[in-house]
Amino acid sequence: MAVEIDPKRTAILVYDMNSPIVEKGSPSYNQWAVDGMPTHARLLAACRKAGIPVYYAISARGYAGFEICAPIAPVDGETVLRHEGSGALYNTELEARLKNEGRDTLLITGMAVDRGANTAARYAQNLGIRPVMVAGACYAYDLAESPFGAVSARELERVHLAALHRMGIISAPIDELTATILSVAVP
Repeated sequence: MAVEIDPKRTAILVYDMNSPIVEKGSPSYNQWAVDGMPTHARLLAACRKAGIPVYYAISARGYAGFEICAPIAPVDGETVLRHEGSGALYNTELEARLKNEGRDTLLITGMAVDRGANTAARYAQNLGIRPVMVAGACYAYDLAESPFGAVSARELERVHLAALHRMGIISAPIDELTATILSVAVP
């Protein structure tokens, strides 16, 4: 499904992409996120080229050593918001910033498609902001144990994106979205 992007009305959110996710040996290590860093970085570069602001949301708890993953870290002038709850829009200034800038579309990436990124999408939709989940850049962890059996991270992504789709929240594959943004970027 091709997604129309107006760079003047769009922003992108990088949710909870903390450095332990890409540090081997860390309990938070996620190979899927490590493998996705190059394409995630290309998406952010395309957004910057198109004039789409990049927002970062990290936990307000302020854990030591939890900087944003280096390959997708903020550049000068980009906003890092500290969230207290799940989803980046609750009790932060993100909604006000988006509305003040006339941005009604929010591309969503980060951890996790079954938690915070998912919550951000649902909350954005409730606020009248069009959320777009970036498939392939909304990561998750394998769910090794549950009353329903093990569930792979990829299956979690598929199911959660499908459930969000049912709610009217669209998703777009990262490569397709990057190409679309590059096609509307000012040279």
